[in-house]
Amino acid sequence: KMSTGWVDDASARVWLSRSRDQWEGVQAVHRSDSEVQIVNTVGESETLQLADVSVLPRNPPHLEHLEVQDLVHLQFLNAPSILYNLKMRFEAEEAQVYTATGPILIAINPWRDVPLLYDRPRMDSYAESYLRDLSRDADALPLPPHIFKV
Repeated sequence: KMSTGWVDDASARVWLSRSRDQWEGVQAVHRSDSEVQIVNTVGESETLQLADVSVLPRNPPHLEHLEVQDLVHLQFLNAPSILYNLKMRFEAEEAQVYTATGPILIAINPWRDVPLLYDRPRMDSYAESYLRDLSRDADALPLPPHIFKV
């Protein structure tokens, strides 16, 4: 079950899955052909059989924050890294429901009112941004991912 893309560092930040689609961020401190020793989120050391778990590389801390608006900027673009980024952006005080992956827009239904998400000034700013893009204005700052940008 060991996934490819395992980092070669003796000690590395990794995603660990003990059961399908449930990932936790841990520190891998040693591995062999059949085992991985990790330090879990509460600081306990565990040795696990690689046949029983999935391990994927985790992005460095500076890439796990809200400012990563386009997932192509992640070092590791794997399922747990994508889900973690989307979760962080969604749970922010000002929910970031839109995230880009290159030309693809990912939208998460917030299931709550997100003030000013679709107001007229925001719509106008994206329309103006589109016109600046057409004029190839190199000094224009890009706007964050949004349905108005599509």
